[in-house]
Amino acid sequence: MEFVLFIIVAQVLTLLHELGHAIGALVTSEKEVLVVLGRTRKDSMKEVFSIGRLKIKLGLFSPVTGFTHIEMSNLSRAQLMAFYFGGPLMSLSLTFILFVVNQQLINSEVHKIIRFASVYALIQFFITALPIRYPDFWGDYGNLESDGLSILKLFRKNSNVDID
Repeated sequence: MEFVLFIIVAQVLTLLHELGHAIGALVTSEKEVLVVLGRTRKDSMKEVFSIGRLKIKLGLFSPVTGFTHIEMSNLSRAQLMAFYFGGPLMSLSLTFILFVVNQQLINSEVHKIIRFASVYALIQFFITALPIRYPDFWGDYGNLESDGLSILKLFRKNSNVDID
């Protein structure tokens, strides 16, 4: 049962992190935004939701994997900042919200789930906010820049962000 709860919590928090990126892009640009949950082999993705310029697709099952795609050409530095900051900011906000909710539910049966979710969101925040290049063994994230590294590069003058 705990494994099933882990999968559900991880998938929901991954979706919300990616929606943080999407909100940053949707608010600051006119471009279409694609959120993909799971592994991103093009032939395996199925669209499950679409509203306005936001599209959500499911890839191969992996509850801890998600990506947000936007055509980055012609985006200003401020628009890119909003895009990259959105995910970690969402994870950090969820950490605090879940922590406060958890304090109100100490004697409740959902206490463990909320506590786990708040810790998971905090770890997700740190992993994505640290300015690192992910190691090759991290599956679909292997050799990609973290949100934090992309943000750091945007702060530096005359630096390019990897645009895939």
